[in-house]
Amino acid sequence: ANAPASSVEEAVLLECADGSEPPASALTSAVGPIPGLAVLWGAMPPPASDGAPMCFSYPVLPSSVDPSFIKVTFNTGETESPPDISIAPNDEFNERSCLVFFMDMGNRVVPDGTNDCSSKAGRPTDCAYYPVQMEITGDLMLVGPGNKLVSAKGLSFRGPNPYVRGPGLIGAKLNRLQDTLAGEGAPIGFCCPGGNDGRALYGDTAEFRLRIFYSGGYSVNGVSATKPNEFDRFFKLLAYGEDGGDIEIVQVGVEYRVREGTFRVLGMADLGQPQSSYDACYVEDYDNYIDFILAGDEAAVASIHTVLQPNEDQCVAEHTECSGYRPMYNPGGPGNVKNLAAQALGGYATPGGYVAPSPASDRIAVFNDLEGKRLVSFDCASLI
Repeated sequence: ANAPASSVEEAVLLECADGSEPPASALTSAVGPIPGLAVLWGAMPPPASDGAPMCFSYPVLPSSVDPSFIKVTFNTGETESPPDISIAPNDEFNERSCLVFFMDMGNRVVPDGTNDCSSKAGRPTDCAYYPVQMEITGDLMLVGPGNKLVSAKGLSFRGPNPYVRGPGLIGAKLNRLQDTLAGEGAPIGFCCPGGNDGRALYGDTAEFRLRIFYSGGYSVNGVSATKPNEFDRFFKLLAYGEDGGDIEIVQVGVEYRVREGTFRVLGMADLGQPQSSYDACYVEDYDNYIDFILAGDEAAVASIHTVLQPNEDQCVAEHTECSGYRPMYNPGGPGNVKNLAAQALGGYATPGGYVAPSPASDRIAVFNDLEGKRLVSFDCASLI
């Protein structure tokens, strides 16, 4: 439950079920310099840098990445390019639609329309500074339909302060699981030895993958991992019923009868590796993707049309669809105690400000790619 802003959160000693020491990722969202050494383009990021994902509708060709190709415009009018950029934590071959760069992206002062900084120099704390636009200024190459390379030069995105907006769904795509397995796994030494995909977790029962794609990063509280058995805590699906109305898919393992057949949700994947049970010490990949793994009639699965990530903490009478669901958070802090200064925006306290949760009921339409026409593959050796 969310404690009053005046209360002090009680400290809890994190204990792993097997008696081992909790991993660093279960204690903090901060990342040290060593894990990033092998996946950075450019210089090492300065201490206390912010990580900012930049996500595209097409996968990025990593060999074309250059941090100087990215221009960030701040509310102060200043522009900068990041000193470095990385594919991490989107390490797997089928996760290359997101890059993450590191720089001073803002402070945690809640903007109110009157307190914008005139400059971000010196990292001021008495006014708000934050990014308002990102632009690609060089030939960052993307792998488009038909495995053709296209330049992202000239693309731009202008949006709200990410600390106000919070994480958000930006894509959802449905495929036959078998068609996606060629892209699973990462270069040696990177993510997930042993596999974290739908086949690794659910075996031959797994037939379909509904992958969601989100910006800002997801965490259940700003630090802790999302677990494969938590679908019904955070998500629901909408499918067309036999009468053409919506059927809510809200439980794992339940056979739902929808238009043209039945299907069920087995659970989630592309998080961490399978375990017999999950506790607070569970480690996931913390990237920009989660897979919902399904089994059943293909025609029935094709009736799924919307993914919802509801948020009970921002439920109001006209949004009963989010009752009972927990919000997702940006990585970066505890996020479970309301902050009076941010309460109107749904923000949650951290030592230096707040972590923004997802909106009352974030939703995204599902793109049906059961025929695999929007899958791409690119072999760099073909350029040699």
